[in-house]
Amino acid sequence: RVFSLDAALTLGATAVGSAAAGQLATALLAAGALELAAYRATLFGAAAIGATSFLFLVLTRTDTTWRRTRGSAAALGATRADAAADRGAARWVAVLREPAALKLAACAALVSLGAGLFAPYQNLFFVEELGAAPAVYGWLSAAATLTRLVATLAAPGMARRLGTGRAIGWTQLTSVPLLLLVGFGPGLGVVAPAFLVRGALMNMAAPLHVSLRMGVLPAAIHGAGNALITLSDQVVRTGSTWLGGQAIQHAGYRPGYAASAASYIASAVLFLLWFGREKDATRR
Repeated sequence: RVFSLDAALTLGATAVGSAAAGQLATALLAAGALELAAYRATLFGAAAIGATSFLFLVLTRTDTTWRRTRGSAAALGATRADAAADRGAARWVAVLREPAALKLAACAALVSLGAGLFAPYQNLFFVEELGAAPAVYGWLSAAATLTRLVATLAAPGMARRLGTGRAIGWTQLTSVPLLLLVGFGPGLGVVAPAFLVRGALMNMAAPLHVSLRMGVLPAAIHGAGNALITLSDQVVRTGSTWLGGQAIQHAGYRPGYAASAASYIASAVLFLLWFGREKDATRR
């Protein structure tokens, strides 16, 4: 519930930002600004707002919060011991010997492979291929974020009924037909609803991913395990984004959607095989 609430708050703020960005760009264009200047101004505004987030991190004291909620000096000492065990080269050796960490990293890499092929260019696809104005895409993106927010709040209940692993795998798998409808749909009237629902299905289980990691990875390698998963995600996404741009330039947008669907299916099937029996986020 905590991870889902955190994700829901983030999504709510993202929805406001998406709608504001589309309106700001449109207003600047209407005022006579050059297209490049309008988009630059929007990006600079986003950067300025986002930079203020460091203030909350500076004000956060992990040990103080932990001591207040748990109140146990012995438990706090154990937590610090775990943190000490999570330092140095030994942690990476331990992570690379942990099957669960490698499996989670492989699934994350497959998702990133698929996402990089189309997600960074989705706004261009809507504008260039479907004829949506920037403001329309801004509102549509905001609506998609709100849809994800509602779905994210429903994720813990789904995990209780299906199990955490199955909830993650099946929501990802059922989003694939809608991804293909987005990429190959006949027009904005068909693609827009599919876009809203697909994003909700694919991303609603994101907090469950975090919760499951905490459960299946040993406590001593939580930090290194999450670093490995993030590293596999970002490295693969970097290459995939470049590859997606090249594919769009030579073959258009739609091959990227088809390849992404195949990558998502592979990731979901492997996740169900490896973690489908995880009924909750508690390591036994």
